[in-house]
Amino acid sequence: LPHLRDRRMMILFAARIACCVAFFQIAHLVALTLAKGFSVAAGATAVSVFGGAAIASALAFGWLSDRCGRARMLGLSYLVRGAGTLLLAMNFGSELWFYVAVAVAVGPTFGTVAIQNVMFYEMVGPRLAGVVLGLSFIVHQIGSATGPMLASMAFDRTGSYDGFMLVMAAILIVAGFAVHSISGPDKRARRPV
Repeated sequence: LPHLRDRRMMILFAARIACCVAFFQIAHLVALTLAKGFSVAAGATAVSVFGGAAIASALAFGWLSDRCGRARMLGLSYLVRGAGTLLLAMNFGSELWFYVAVAVAVGPTFGTVAIQNVMFYEMVGPRLAGVVLGLSFIVHQIGSATGPMLASMAFDRTGSYDGFMLVMAAILIVAGFAVHSISGPDKRARRPV
């Protein structure tokens, strides 16, 4: 699979790791709500807010990626998630502002996944799409198992998710800038080995 040596592909795989480690926000959303001082009912509402925002962002980012470029919109989705994660690390005076932060931090998750899957497909074509998407989901599942576990350990040590969210926000922002820089074919990947 020479495509895996392509710099753009490596950046996409690295960004996918950032995406899936951030899965802790979904897995811990009710616990995060409680840690912010809100009720279990507010946690259930936060899950609904995430679901609605995920639908809207998948459609919006997909539509925008067709018109404005995939790498640009994928980068934007990571940047929005990073900024939202920074917001989630703050304290909130009302549930409404917490829900807004959830929508911004966690909502774009499926917008990110949608664009990234299309980019993987477009890079390798239909003949290798299944293999590359399969590999990307293996990476995704490893990160999705690791993120919630690391968040749990951070919470157990500090009594808060805030420090972990600050680190995760930085990782998402770096991923956003990295994927935004993807453009054109990688000539280095075409060299014979």
